[in-house]
Amino acid sequence: MSLLLQYGIIVSVWILSLLLILIIPRQKRRLAMVALFTTVLTIVEVLLVQYTDLIRYVRWNWFWSWATIFLTFLITRVFCVVYFGTMTRVEAAKKKNAASTTRS
Repeated sequence: MSLLLQYGIIVSVWILSLLLILIIPRQKRRLAMVALFTTVLTIVEVLLVQYTDLIRYVRWNWFWSWATIFLTFLITRVFCVVYFGTMTRVEAAKKKNAASTTRS
């Protein structure tokens, strides 16, 4: 598989994970939804491996694909929580600071 194709797959999985994280509302079943979405992606990959010559595994199987996609989703979620949570706190502090300086 070419390097450009591998890079495209990695970027597309990252974008899908970001969209999934933004779409799923805050609920207890978020982890189950991520696992379900990961399973669907892995099933599509397994079907591509079995019925086409687009992917050829060398020391790789469906479990490693599932685990890496799932970890990509989790790492993206952690990044979004940390980054956007920090940005929200910074914006709130700026608003509070601006409000307190205009009162004085």
